[in-house]
Amino acid sequence: MLKIGGEDSQNGVAFINIGTGEIVEAPLVIESSYKKLIVTVPNLDADEYTLQVTTQMGQSSTPLQSPRVGTFAKTLEVI
Repeated sequence: MLKIGGEDSQNGVAFINIGTGEIVEAPLVIESSYKKLIVTVPNLDADEYTLQVTTQMGQSSTPLQSPRVGTFAKTLEVI
């Protein structure tokens, strides 16, 4: 689930600080397809983050009625 689509304001990419729970949204999605996601990474404090994608796109080209959230299993470490 990489393609971001739909009209809901929750759709997008966010970096979630594992220690504090703070959510930092990616300011710009450059490319979004079913196989590739390129975003501008915001300035993040040194810590560990999970990457969360919220979208209304499913396996078909018709957007879902409500957003779905996916979290990547690997963590991002900012040093």
